[in-house]
This record gives sequence, C-alpha cells and structure tokens, in this order.
Amino acid sequence: MKKRTTTSAILGVSLAALLGGCGATSKVEPNLDVTSYKRHQFLPPQGKTLMFIGQDIQTINEFVADTGVQPAAVTAYASADLTGVLNAFPESHGSLDIPAYAEDYPNATLAIGLWLKNTYKKLAEGHPRSVNNVDRLVKHLKGLNRPIMLRIGYEVDGYWNNYHPEEFKAAWKVITAAIAKNDAQNITTVWQIAGYCASMENSVFTETQNSFKGLDYDAWYPGDEHVDWLGLSYFSQPRDCLSDTAKNAAGGLPSAFGSLSDVDEQGNSLALDNIIAYLNAKDKPIFVAEASPKYYWIERGEYKPDADTTVNNLQKVSGEQIWQDWYEPFFDFLERHQQSIRAVSYINMHWESFAGWSCDITNTRAVKLGLTCKDGIWGDARVQVNPYIKQQFFNRLDNGKYIYRQEDGGFDQLSGWTEASVAITAATAVKSEIAKVVKSSPFHDKPAAIPGRIQAQEYDKGGEGVAYKDSSGINHGANEWGIRFREDELVDIGKDPETESFVVGWTAKGEWLNYSVSVAETGTYTANFRLGHGGKKAGSFKVLLNGETLIEQVNIPATKSWETYQVVSLEEITLTQGEHLLTIEFTASGDYNTPGNIDWFEFIQQ
Repeated sequence: MKKRTTTSAILGVSLAALLGGCGATSKVEPNLDVTSYKRHQFLPPQGKTLMFIGQDIQTINEFVADTGVQPAAVTAYASADLTGVLNAFPESHGSLDIPAYAEDYPNATLAIGLWLKNTYKKLAEGHPRSVNNVDRLVKHLKGLNRPIMLRIGYEVDGYWNNYHPEEFKAAWKVITAAIAKNDAQNITTVWQIAGYCASMENSVFTETQNSFKGLDYDAWYPGDEHVDWLGLSYFSQPRDCLSDTAKNAAGGLPSAFGSLSDVDEQGNSLALDNIIAYLNAKDKPIFVAEASPKYYWIERGEYKPDADTTVNNLQKVSGEQIWQDWYEPFFDFLERHQQSIRAVSYINMHWESFAGWSCDITNTRAVKLGLTCKDGIWGDARVQVNPYIKQQFFNRLDNGKYIYRQEDGGFDQLSGWTEASVAITAATAVKSEIAKVVKSSPFHDKPAAIPGRIQAQEYDKGGEGVAYKDSSGINHGANEWGIRFREDELVDIGKDPETESFVVGWTAKGEWLNYSVSVAETGTYTANFRLGHGGKKAGSFKVLLNGETLIEQVNIPATKSWETYQVVSLEEITLTQGEHLLTIEFTASGDYNTPGNIDWFEFIQQ
C-alpha cells in the first residue's frame, strides 16, 4: 500500500475496533545480539518464485471464490501498535484482520506489511508500552506457526511515509530484538523500498530521485544482521517516471516507454533494472512485495495514461491491450531477474471499491474540492473479471516458474521451515506444561462469597494466561481513557458513567476471566449479570466452574448504547458448597467485533 491511515471509532466508553496503544511493560533490549537465534529465509526451490495474493481479506476471498484457486501465500497489513493483529479493524483502505487470514488460510505463507508511521519514534525512544506491543506482536505471530515475511515499515524511502532514517533504524532494531528474544524462527524480515521513479539522468542511475528528503536508500538500511529479504514495489513503473518530454507527449504513453535514458533497446526499464542491481549488491533474496496495474480498470476496460487527477482523459482498452501493456512486461521483469526475485505479491483488488482509494475523475468538482482521488488513481486490478487476462495470468503462472496454489506444495518445500517448525512446536509444548502448574489467586486475597455480587473487574490475580486471557495485548481503558484501576494488567477496564463503577469492556471472542469463589451452601441459585453492548447485535459468553460448563450461553443484550446496561437473569443454577474457580469465557462477537461489556454478576440462592 502506498499510504496507510489509521482512524478510530469511539463508542461511548469503548473504542470499537482500533487495537492500538498500551499494555503492561516488557523490556526488549534493542542491542540484543540478533544473530543469537536461528534465522530462516523460507526460500522456494531454485527456479521457482513464490506468488502471494493480496492485499485485503475480502478481495482475497473473492479471488478464491471466482477462480477456485487456494493461494499458496497471501498478503496482509497490520500496525506495530497491534491494530489488526489480534482483532479486525475495518480501515478505509481495506480491513486489517490478521485473525481472518489465520482462520481462512491456515496453510498459506503470510506476508505482513507492518505499518510503523504512528509508532516508530516511540519505539526508537524505547517507550515501554510501544516496546511491549511489539513484544506481544512477535509472540502472537510466532503462535501462528507458519512462515511469516514481516515487511517492517514497508516502502521505507517513500515521501508519503516520512520516515526519519535514524529513528526508523532504531525502531527496526527494537523489532528484530523482539524476534530474537522470543526465538520466533517463523518470522523472516523484509526491508522494502518503494523505488518510486528512481531516475536515469544521462544513463546514470540516481537513487535519490523522489525518496524522502532526497536521501539514498541506504540511509534507512538497519544493517545486514537485521534484514533477511529485500523488497521493492512495482506499480506503474516506468510510465510514472518518464522524462518531462515523454510525460507530456500527445496521447499519453509514447512508444518504447519514452527516451533512451529510461529504457534499453528491448524497452526494459533501466531504472527498475538498476534498482535490482542495487539490491543484488546486498546479497539477499528479493521480494516484489507490492505489484498492481495502476491506472487500469480491468472490468470496465478503461485506462488513464497519466496521473493527473484534474484531467478526465480515460481511454477504452481491451483485455489484450492491458495484458500487453502491463502484465507482459511485469512477468518478463520477474523472470529476467528470477535468480534474485524469489517472491512476488500481486494485489488483486478493486482499489476504488474502498473509500480510502476511491477516485472519480469524472467528477471534476469533487476532485478540486479534495473529496475524491485523495490517494491518487488506482483503478481495478482483479484478473478474474476479464476472461482474457484471467486465462493469460494463470497460463503464465503455470509455466513452471511459480508456486501459487496450495497444491503446488506446502511449507516444507521452503528452506528452513522444517527446522523452524520443530523449534516453535517444542517451545509451545514447554509453555503449556508450565501453565498447567500455575494457578490464579483471589483479587481480595480470599475467594469471593456466594451468595453475593462480584464486580467483573475484580478477576483473579496471576496475570495473562493464568488469571485471564486478553487478545488485544493492551489496556484500552488505561491507554485511551486514563482509567487508573489495574492499569498494569491487560484486561480492558472502562467506567459506567451512570453508576461510576468500573466495567470490563473491549472484550473479544476467546478471551476469559477467572474468579476464585466460595459457595456457602449447596443449592439452587439465580444468576444475574449486568451487561451492555452499543451495537444492534451483541455477543455471548459461557460460565464454567472448575473447567466444566456451568451455564452454556449467556446472551448479552444489544442495548444500543455503551452507557446503557440491562440485567440478564438465569434460574435453576446448581452450585455445591466449597471453593471453586469460576470462569467467564466470551464465545461470540456482535457488532464492532466485540461480545459486549460486563459490569457485575451475582448468584442469589432460590
């Protein structure tokens, strides 16, 4: 993606989907020896290029439905502040939703574009909560137990990202230190430049053209020991980057892509070839991490010959022409450099179906007012919507030089995966055994009394994985709302403005809370729960006692306001005298991808 913006939706006392910010601190030493853990590149077999399909879960699902092809590799996006890592976030440029990728494509290699723009300076400064978020990010990605190509701060040189080199490199080293600290052998790092309009001046390669502040690419390079792969983007090159004379030529794109300083005798982009030469000098595999035919609308059969959003000069173009103009040179480029380019990600999306990428150049007034085309002209790059392009696309992928379907082979064919998988599995087994012997303890140092009322925020002590499970890795109440109650924990605590009492909010499916309780007398009880949800549809949870189901399902009411709660009652609940461990486990989400909020619960003897 050329530009990634992140906005949040505040829902009463809740933040609906943005999972950014703070949590308990965890020290990651950025100067940790990153060579101390086993690193892998997960290269495909010699003579093969691994093809990824991206870059939004919705468009990938549509690609699979329309073509019947289960991709061998998929591309996703997330943020270092954990946005989109543990829960979905419906961003205007495409959903950030690592959980959906993990669930829908469990056998696909995963490339993740990790956005750093709102966090890299804090990471560089060693901000504890930002560093902790990275630590939790790495732990989570390790737990996915699949090869992950982590494109840290992708398009490092792009003027649209404004990464200041020294702080960027420091932030990068914090992330690689976290990978080393957690022995996350399934993560391989990608340093990706945009290489946008790298200039050929009098046939001399000038890498500073159009980079942020005109700096050399190496200004952002953190060092060989921190990088496993190198990357670049391929969109409208070389036509965006022709000389002024060529750009202004009548009819748009001239024959042979413009002046001889831009192309060789075969029409190959000299600037792109020189970028490959620059990357090759670092002796690492290359990932064309973002590729898409910019300025084409494949389904409509239209093409815009320039990037000027103020000029409506759309031209009709056939599938055959689109293939010859963009796809043929693109595949030729990949195969000409196949010894170096070992992976590529094709962005198969209808860009303008997303609000963030929308561009209606026919509406000149909206363009002038900045209401459309805010992020340029992108078009529609779905290969399956044109029969000719679809056929040619898969014909080319079937020439024996690409791995693009899951049936082409699993993770084991990627170099180093077998060793990495064994190490991760062994580490997980050890962690599980340790967890079995650790027990939570009561919040008030003695079990909560039943009959009686228990405040949801007074869950047991013991921390993550013992007293509770939290999937966001941050405490939204402490971070966004300044709530000072158990702020060193990860459970998200808010406040009910009506009662001024604390509530547990920002819940997610799969999260749970433990409560040590003491039942005074065996008998039948009524269970009451004060619950709420700000959407039109809420979720549910179940209640367990000593690990066994006590209440199969408690439906949270959709109160349509985060400040409104209702009491839900269930009768005929049998409890036995003695001390027990009661667990509330959230089982289904409602609107905003959250089950809902819980204020308190109580058991009253009938």
